[in-house]
Amino acid sequence: MDPPTGDPPDVEPALGALARALDQVVAAIKAQGDPQRAFEGATRLADAMREAAESAADLRAQTAVRIWEEEKISLAGLAERIGVSKARAGQLVQRRRAHDQGSKKTQQGEG
Repeated sequence: MDPPTGDPPDVEPALGALARALDQVVAAIKAQGDPQRAFEGATRLADAMREAAESAADLRAQTAVRIWEEEKISLAGLAERIGVSKARAGQLVQRRRAHDQGSKKTQQGEG
């Protein structure tokens, strides 16, 4: 099944800005004269990148579930639609469910 066409927001400019920002941070770390401060900067960068990757993975799972629910397709249909294996589609759905469960527990004061 082909993805729906239309005028989706163009993320390319934002991704380009992100890449340029990363280049600037890397250059600043490399230019740091004090190796300890450079290491601390690199550590902060690594931490920020891990958080960004986690957020991107959550967004990806959220979007996969949105497709699955809105199009009312099977898990196999979702897998075909987004170009992953059925097992991977299942993992994305489970990731989103786990995220939702964690959010509910936090809101209830249990997390």
